Amino acid sequence: MSLPVSSTMNQGALTFGPDDLLDEVREKLVKYKHRNYPVVDEEQRLLGLLSRGNLLAGPAKKVILVDHNELGQSVAGLIQAEILEIVDHHRLGDVQTDNPVFFRNEPVGSTATLVAECYHEEGVAISAQMAGLLVSAILSDTLIFQSPTTTAKDRRIAQELAELAGIADLTLLGRELLEAGSDTDHLTAEQLITEDLKTFAFGADFTVGVAQVETSNLERFLERGSELMEEMERYRQNNRLDLFLLLVTDLFRQGSELLVTGPAQHIVEKAFGYPLQGNKVFLPGVLSRKKQVIPPLGKAVQEVQI
Repeated sequence: MSLPVSSTMNQGALTFGPDDLLDEVREKLVKYKHRNYPVVDEEQRLLGLLSRGNLLAGPAKKVILVDHNELGQSVAGLIQAEILEIVDHHRLGDVQTDNPVFFRNEPVGSTATLVAECYHEEGVAISAQMAGLLVSAILSDTLIFQSPTTTAKDRRIAQELAELAGIADLTLLGRELLEAGSDTDHLTAEQLITEDLKTFAFGADFTVGVAQVETSNLERFLERGSELMEEMERYRQNNRLDLFLLLVTDLFRQGSELLVTGPAQHIVEKAFGYPLQGNKVFLPGVLSRKKQVIPPLGKAVQEVQI
């Protein structure tokens, strides 16, 4: 008279596939209290069991940081990941690793220059398509070699990549890239201030967001000034930034209009030596966020805090 197992089993059990992402699985398990879950293939054949213990002891994601080495500029959850390598050309930030890693950091105009060099050192051939992408990145980062961050290595690697990609005129390609990138009419204010935004921590309690946009028509761009300022202030408050700076680089005037929101605007005036007029100021000759904005800003923060 004993009942069969089929009379008590759960036919609507939660199952997972072998390619499901662990982070997504964890989110689903919040709603359930079972210890084990079936892992099945496309034909619902049992492959194994997944336990809560498996999730807790799951392997960390393996990542390589490219073009940044600060937590505020990286993906969410980086602290739980295993950093294997860093390839960058910016200042040293606050990223820490549990084990020694290969850290390549050089003062060049573009991280793409270092990536291309890694190809050469490892003996890996660069395809024409990849060469075109890398040389485009170099031209964009260095503003067609006009940025003060440009080095002889950037120029040499760019020329080598151009030959691989079959590009005859780097200046012409660079102008086309910058003109396409400066067409911002179709972008919302939020997109404009976050598309190339980096967050920098100065000391333990002062955080600044610095976004950069290139334009070939500064006057037309600044017609959206009020809209941009409102969006910048909203972003600053939501993300608890002490300052938010938008660097609008004019490719023809060889300078940048700086838009500023936040209560510590006196630090910006101290850093660049110009008074703000209506929360903005034009900085002649300033093209590089990395070399001409962040260093004087960090120095001004230190001096004010002292």
